[in-house]
Order: sequence, then structure tokens, then C-alpha cells
Amino acid sequence: MSSSVTSGFPLAEPQSILVFGSGESAMSMLAAGFAERVRPEFAWANCSGSTVTWERWVAEIMERGSEGRCTATVDPRELRASAIPTPVVRRLVVPESLPGELQERLVEFAGLPPLFQRLVSKFSAPEDPTSVVLTNADAFQSPLVESSLASARLHAALRRERITLSVTFRGHPTSTLKEAFDHVLRVDSPRGIPWVDARVMSERGFEATDLLLPQSLRAAWAILGLNPQLLPAGPPG
Repeated sequence: MSSSVTSGFPLAEPQSILVFGSGESAMSMLAAGFAERVRPEFAWANCSGSTVTWERWVAEIMERGSEGRCTATVDPRELRASAIPTPVVRRLVVPESLPGELQERLVEFAGLPPLFQRLVSKFSAPEDPTSVVLTNADAFQSPLVESSLASARLHAALRRERITLSVTFRGHPTSTLKEAFDHVLRVDSPRGIPWVDARVMSERGFEATDLLLPQSLRAAWAILGLNPQLLPAGPPG
């Protein structure tokens, strides 16, 4: 997938980031931070619906960044790729007057899971680099998550459309899922400690940074070059 980086988070091309472990607030903040580096506004879907338990600061960051582009509930069927055969899509959906390259892009986009089509359509200028955040993907059964989020076709199509994907997963994802992403971060946030003190380390994609060893979220934030204004200056409220 992508090569390692020496400092900050690479923005030259679309990326895919998986953040897993414990601490919904810490993981969601990292996903939002990655998305904000690409574009201040991002599209967001929360797979666990109302069961999320974010700290107030994190909830406000997520809501502000995704204003008008938030999907509060996700039907598991929306994660399944389109079952319509490509020749049918090409015949019924793709105008023959389009240049060949645009025809192929439209065919690939029409084959994406409906959830991603819906999220990307929320942007007023989808041709610009965009970001999609998917939180708590673990809420769905593992076979469905793998068939969708570990799909090489999904990642190739998102990269082609200049879409950076950030996904959070509570617990431990399978190796198959982790290997599909350019970058994988593990977060450990024991009960009772502030979310900004959660420990963060790289499992994939940041081999040339200090994240090979666990760092506090604040330290990891600086190492990754994420926007410091998104974090509270003092103890989180």
C-alpha cells in the first residue's frame, strides 16, 4: 500500500486509515483529525447509532466537522457492494457521450456500497479531495465488515475519486481488515484516564515515526501533524 512517512500525515494522495482498540472518544478524534487535514468538512456515518459514548468535546468536533453531512444510522445492507452486474450499470446508468475515462469512473462509483455513494453525494464539490469517516464499524458482523471495508475494489475506487477514508473499530479487527488499509493505529484508553492521555501506536504505515512506540494522544497528534486547534488546550471537558 502506501510508503512510510518521516513526519506528519501524507496528503499528496488519498489515504485509508483504520483506528482500532479502546476509547471511542480518542479513536473518533483521530479519525476526525485525519479527515480535517484533507478538508475541514467531512462526511460521517456512525455504525453504532445512539450507542456511542463520546466526551462532549469530541461530540462537538464530530458534529461541527460533519454538519449537514452526517448519517446517524446505518443499515447493514448499505455496506454491501452493488449487486447489479457491471454491463447493466454501463448500459443503464452511464451516458455514452461521456469520455471513456469518465465512463469507467462512473461505473466504479456505481458499484460502491450505497453508504459510500450517499456520503460522497453530500459534498457540494465532490470532485475536490474529500474525507469520509466511519465510526464503530465493529457494530456489524465481521463477515460483512470484511467483505465491504477490506475490499480492494472499494479502496481503489475511493483512491481514484480522491477520497480519504478513516474508520474506527472498537476491539481487535482481523488481519484481513487491517491489511486492507494504508495506515493502522492502535489506541489503548483505560477507564478513568482522560481521552487525550490515551496511548497511540502505529501497527502499519507510520514506520518512520516515533509512533512505533506508544505515545499519548497529544504527542501522537503532533507527530502526525494534525490540527492542534482541534484539541482542548487544557483538561478536556
